[in-house]
Amino acid sequence: MDPVASLGKLDILPIELLDIIVSQCCDIQTVVTSLSLVNRCARVILHSSFIYQRLRCHADRALVAMLRTKVASYFTLADVDSILCGDPYCTRSGDFGPPLWLPECCRCCMSCLRGAPDLSGLPISRHAATKALGISKSALARLPTYESPYPCLSFRHARAAAVKIAGGEAQFMARISVSPWRQAAYDAFIAQTRPWDNVARYMVAAPLPYFDKRFGKVDRGIHCLGCQRVVVAASMVNCVYHREDIRRRDTVYVARDFIHHI
Repeated sequence: MDPVASLGKLDILPIELLDIIVSQCCDIQTVVTSLSLVNRCARVILHSSFIYQRLRCHADRALVAMLRTKVASYFTLADVDSILCGDPYCTRSGDFGPPLWLPECCRCCMSCLRGAPDLSGLPISRHAATKALGISKSALARLPTYESPYPCLSFRHARAAAVKIAGGEAQFMARISVSPWRQAAYDAFIAQTRPWDNVARYMVAAPLPYFDKRFGKVDRGIHCLGCQRVVVAASMVNCVYHREDIRRRDTVYVARDFIHHI
């Protein structure tokens, strides 16, 4: 059944421009929860978007997670599609990154998700950021915020904003050290817990496979059973296994890279 209601002034635009507006100009929250509810014609435009169709087919869990954590207000469908079909590797370690780190809309591997050494992805509340980084709430309002389970933002984003406001890394650290209570709050946040023990990390990550446009295939990654058995065998005989063994056990490979691991 063809839609009866129109898009008003947008009706004069060709379908190609409407597709660009839907996928590249509007954030996901607006497109899914507002535009699609205008009328049937708007829903037809959304569902006819090739990028939206691909994300619904292969990245539906990531989209749901972004909507539930309210990160969807900061990214477009094209942003997620570029991650789905682009570089499949973690932006930090270079390993295959099947999880999508929601606050920054980028791939990360399980090792970095558990404990990135620089704590760059560690969630921080607005109150803690204001107290520890000396950044105003108005400046934090411009940064991506997500619900997990309370409003949080990425520590890297908050720290980068504080460094920019201070005028540089040295000036930022000087502002931290000049105030004893701010230095104490900053140190307390960094040392509050080991990053791999912070449950909030896992609450803002969603599975995202890699879609190979050239072959039209989805790659969800391959685990090495041999590396898993090394850790299991060591634990059964009470042997000490190294952190590198844990990293290998948790590493996921795309099909084309797995042969090099073997």
